[in-house]
Amino acid sequence: MRLFRTYLLVVFVLLEATDVALWSQTWPSASVLHQGNWAEVFTGDDHLYRLSGADLQQLGLGSPPFETAKLGVWGRTAGVMSELNTSGAGQSDLSALPIRIEDGGDGQLAANEYLYFLGQSPHVWTFDSVSNRWLRPNHPYAEVQTYFVTTTEGGKEVLSYSTPSGPTRSMDRYQHVAWSEQDAVNLVGSGRTWLGEVLDYTLSKQIDLGLSRLDGQSVARFSLSGAGRTTVFGPKMELRTGQGFVGSSTFQTVSGVNGDTYARQFTQSWTQVSVASNWGSAEVALERSANPAAKAWIDYVAVQADAPFTYVPGSIQVYRYLPADSSTQLPQAPTGIWIWRTTSNGSALEVTNLAAASRIIGPDVAHVVWYVAPESARTPTLGARIPNQNLHGMPSVDYVIYTPKEFVPAAEDLADLHRARGLKVAVVDVAKAYREFSGGVQDLMGLRNLLRMLWSRPADSTKLQYLLLFGDASYDYKGRLTPKQNWVPTYQSPSSMSIKTSFVSDDVFGYLDPGEGANLAASTLDLGIGRIPGNSRACSSAIAAMRPSPRSNAEAARLAPSPGPR
Repeated sequence: MRLFRTYLLVVFVLLEATDVALWSQTWPSASVLHQGNWAEVFTGDDHLYRLSGADLQQLGLGSPPFETAKLGVWGRTAGVMSELNTSGAGQSDLSALPIRIEDGGDGQLAANEYLYFLGQSPHVWTFDSVSNRWLRPNHPYAEVQTYFVTTTEGGKEVLSYSTPSGPTRSMDRYQHVAWSEQDAVNLVGSGRTWLGEVLDYTLSKQIDLGLSRLDGQSVARFSLSGAGRTTVFGPKMELRTGQGFVGSSTFQTVSGVNGDTYARQFTQSWTQVSVASNWGSAEVALERSANPAAKAWIDYVAVQADAPFTYVPGSIQVYRYLPADSSTQLPQAPTGIWIWRTTSNGSALEVTNLAAASRIIGPDVAHVVWYVAPESARTPTLGARIPNQNLHGMPSVDYVIYTPKEFVPAAEDLADLHRARGLKVAVVDVAKAYREFSGGVQDLMGLRNLLRMLWSRPADSTKLQYLLLFGDASYDYKGRLTPKQNWVPTYQSPSSMSIKTSFVSDDVFGYLDPGEGANLAASTLDLGIGRIPGNSRACSSAIAAMRPSPRSNAEAARLAPSPGPR
């Protein structure tokens, strides 16, 4: 019996160790931004971008020529970060993007020579291998992707794609995808769901989905998502193309009582088979003969369809290919065209170059392929040089204060009060936290991941206990409203159709253990969390000046939260 119990104990310990290894994440001791020369650039679309030596000079990175071996572009995987604390919930620091440098072969980038890289939108395409469909919901927190350019720390070059062996088939059709989504209105002033065009005074809207690429052999899968408000059953949203009627979705009713559900969301998909070669454009219309007072909002309209391969000379074109049983040979490209291949999600971190002679992609996985004319590359939006920073190397602290740069002086005044009580306090500019923990893009999980890093350190005399969010928050993450209120963001619920079911919470920052974070009600908070909702530097300074009387170290320890199990 004793041997059996010992065996069970060993199994339990091994399982627990495996679970911790699966969910936990390791953190480097220093960020790549801690040394060298760095500047920020921004992209809003999936596209090929280029930077000249003159652009690097404008960024404040020195004067051309620049040593090619020391050039690099860094960033993180585009898209909103996972709310679940796992080893893959976020890159632990920035990663190098593959770049191609055209310097004439002398190892020096002149003012009129270029480095090229694939930049992305924060609204990323993800591939669902079960349905064989690409989806692209909007990023809730950001409209641009940030990349970091260096002239001293180097990077990595675009490598060649490893040509697969085995049987090969030719392919002259690809998967055309398009997604139209605008974030224009939040119906109840709460939650993270924003909708686009309203159908009320104008009852129809033309949507550009690039259907001119389809032909008489195409089969299209359409998706329509939106919200409708009606107190009488019958109004519906309809979708049509040049091929005719696609489908409709009838709205569920609302009570019309103030405070109840304001509108009902819906999402529906249909397949349309071509009956002619001309697909025209997509049209979304509100049919409200049953209730003339009804109104509707479009969330998104999307399509995925097979289309014939065509390439417009001198352009940049994207082609998607579904998993196949054998390798696929792509159509030949004109002279001077580069063929780049990325993963099914189109990640800019995983670009490889396809040999123009073979143009073969492997079986069993989806591919995103770019035919690019380098002269059509765009210049990213140029930011500015940034100072070195190293939040990864910050010492252990008891207390973190997150605040925007504008409020740092007031936050430091408040921090000094707590330092006088013996607490170790770090005031962290949220922009700096985003740079190292979410690639310069606003994301709540970037802020939480810095806290996760501090929380995961071995326990010693200093243990993270408190978090203060020094600045106001808003349901408007992207600054569409005036005046700005989103200084330090908070968690907004996905529900945005009723003020009774929509909610906000700062608790999301306090779930730091492995496996936590995805369910706000399922775990015990690891930190004591507070917020000072200042909206201006003057307001924040005034609030910080209203200091409570200092407590003794013993009293502070008595009031500290009881941390959950490590």
